[in-house]
Amino acid sequence: MGKSLQNHIMPYFVKTNPALDKIRINRDNRRFMNNRFITTSITVLLLVGAILPLQAAAGQPGVIIEWNRILLELIRENGTPPPAAARAMAITHTAMYDAVVSITKTHQPYHARPQASLSASPQAAAISAAYESLIHLFPQHTDRLENTFTASISQLPQTSEREEGISIGRAAAAEIIAWRSQDGHDAPSTYSPTQTPGRWSPTNPNVAHPLYPHWGQVAPFSKSALKQFWTAGPPAIESAQYAEELAEVQRLGGKESAQRNADQTEIARFWADGAGTFTPPGHWNVIAQDIILAHGPNLVEEARLFAVLNVAMADAGILCWEMKYTFDFWRPLTAIRQAHADGNEQTTADPTWEPLIATPPFPEYTSGHSTFSGAAAVVIAAFFGDDIAFTTYSIEDPSIKRSFTSLSAAAQEAGASRLYGGIHFRSANQHGLASGAALGTHIVTQLMRPIASDPPAVAVSTSAKAGGSLWVAIASMLLGSSTLIVSRRYSR
Repeated sequence: MGKSLQNHIMPYFVKTNPALDKIRINRDNRRFMNNRFITTSITVLLLVGAILPLQAAAGQPGVIIEWNRILLELIRENGTPPPAAARAMAITHTAMYDAVVSITKTHQPYHARPQASLSASPQAAAISAAYESLIHLFPQHTDRLENTFTASISQLPQTSEREEGISIGRAAAAEIIAWRSQDGHDAPSTYSPTQTPGRWSPTNPNVAHPLYPHWGQVAPFSKSALKQFWTAGPPAIESAQYAEELAEVQRLGGKESAQRNADQTEIARFWADGAGTFTPPGHWNVIAQDIILAHGPNLVEEARLFAVLNVAMADAGILCWEMKYTFDFWRPLTAIRQAHADGNEQTTADPTWEPLIATPPFPEYTSGHSTFSGAAAVVIAAFFGDDIAFTTYSIEDPSIKRSFTSLSAAAQEAGASRLYGGIHFRSANQHGLASGAALGTHIVTQLMRPIASDPPAVAVSTSAKAGGSLWVAIASMLLGSSTLIVSRRYSR
């Protein structure tokens, strides 16, 4: 690795040609983003599998998107926080996926393995799996969901194949729910904030408790060790880098900033995805919906995409939250107001400074938005390619829309939005994108593969360097074989 990479994390976004069944890594097209951020184009060629006669016309949602929309609306109505929302999405969509592929026999199962005949209705199985998952996750809406299920299933002919599909979906959901009921999502926590400079402390007097300090201990959906995707941690508060990053967010992220331009303000508000929205993982589900609808849905690949996408984002939440409560770094609001106590002569305190958007009640590093976005962009790109143009809308104000020429550009903007909003430092955004992209690449190349396709080889190399920093980079290189290299360096 070159010296220019020592202080920066490299996120890499995946492109795909679904006609081929092998991984190729292309290290061309490297470019610097904003002089601080390196993006390398990685080409991953995945076998998507045979197209079954389950295709809908472009613009017409099938049952997967229909129930994804129902799920997102429940998350919005209930104010479900991002990590828990991602967990709900992963439970629902893995149940739907396992129900469908237990019938089609085209892809590796995720977890559930219900007995199924080829004649059963995969659409009915998907509807049933979604319904059973959601009445477990949102029992207060059981009556409403029963009515929705009846309306949805009645669109299919009342046959023995439909009834078998309903039973298969019920069985798949039961297996997923039973497994995840012991995943630690409701475990107690002994975390207690401190008043030490550099450490997180509550920023909102109306929010007494930090959000989900235990979430980093939730069992990963990928069943993988997530520490392989950890990043170096925030810069030391005595360092010149920290002073530079604090000055940047102080200048651009303030509520009354004169240096943040109108577009940057719109970016901050557009990606806010706060309480009462679909959340950041939900926003990426909406992006996936729109891209699928533009290209023509297919039941099996639609089920697979949403399952892989939401497993990746659920694990991104677990990964990010473990780092948050391990590094326990303070938010810009606290850091700027208490800069007089940070021991850094290059920082300047402002006791009245306020961020543009409300500061969330949990530690700063890394950025959840960035980690979710890095993982999501990689997964969607594995199905459609990174350089795909799309327009998405603000969850809080659908009249506000933003257009992108690539998924990686959207992910980078989502990360930058937290700097413009005054709630994250640059390192947290960059490192979150990198760790999320590394995690997403691992998941999309390892889980729920087409049965006809050999899984790609993934080599993990670990090297120690005295005085170095922990960082994660997916190397963009083809070593004469289909090998994706993930390297880790440790300072501990």
